[in-house]
Amino acid sequence: MKPWITYGVGFYNMKVKIEDAGAANGDDSESNPGINGGAGVDFAASEMMNVGVGGKYHYVLSKDEDTGAENSSYITVGLRVTFKTAAQ
Repeated sequence: MKPWITYGVGFYNMKVKIEDAGAANGDDSESNPGINGGAGVDFAASEMMNVGVGGKYHYVLSKDEDTGAENSSYITVGLRVTFKTAAQ
């Protein structure tokens, strides 16, 4: 068992699409900076392969005083498979 942590920064593309609202139909897209961090654990499935599970918390700096939009956040959870090389 190998626990791991991760963190980073990035740009997040936020898209809004409005349909069936008559004259108010439309869409908008913008990129905003954000940060993320997470943790997980990997297990040895064989000598050359690990399998694991982990999660990340994402915080996107999307606050806009003009529109009243607030910063966004979400959580992702995933499974992973990693293959080892002979050098490891």
